Amino acid sequence: MAFATDLKRLREVNKRVNRSLPGYGALAENPSGIGRETMAEELGFDGLFWNSMSAVADRDFVVETMQSGARLMQHMSRWAEDVIIYSTGDFRFVILADAYSTGSSLMPQKKNPTVWNCSEGRVEGRVGDIVQIAIVVLSTPTIQQQRMLEALTPDTLATELPDYLVSKGLRFRKRHHISGQVVALADREGIAMDKLSFRQLRGVDERFLEDIESCFDYEWSVAIGMAKGGI
Repeated sequence: MAFATDLKRLREVNKRVNRSLPGYGALAENPSGIGRETMAEELGFDGLFWNSMSAVADRDFVVETMQSGARLMQHMSRWAEDVIIYSTGDFRFVILADAYSTGSSLMPQKKNPTVWNCSEGRVEGRVGDIVQIAIVVLSTPTIQQQRMLEALTPDTLATELPDYLVSKGLRFRKRHHISGQVVALADREGIAMDKLSFRQLRGVDERFLEDIESCFDYEWSVAIGMAKGGI
């Protein structure tokens, strides 16, 4: 009965954690209007994360899975202890098969329940693992405001350049190459990307138009991330 309950619990955990991640990012949202629900369905997920920060910072799926697994191992350990006791000479309710036991060098007739001994001793380590991962989750803040403000530089918006190029008809797989050329140009000039002139950007790729300046606006960057599940 305990194992049936464990199986039910694991299935319930799977329903909660089996949510789609593709299209999320801690830093950059997806402005391309991708169909996240369709993608989740085709990949076999049961639903979406409805907040991108939660999607990339959440570790509940790890803790929940480990907790359910530890309960299963706890019941297996208790079952193994019962098998060990009931296979002794005092009870002899269970006769161990040779394939699942080892012999004794001193008493050839004796069968050691090695498999069950190993099962019995594993649960303590798994419980310790749960405590360790819980401490890691507690000690890791979701947002560190001061560090985020310090990191708010024009280079942070480098991810907007590839999306801009896609909106101008460039194939998705080629966009990062051109964006990398822009970053390299800014490094050679010793200036931030938003300080590059329109002429310099056009020298990298003619698909850059005057509206490229909007890519270096933080509020615009947030506003275009309108896909379901965005921040």
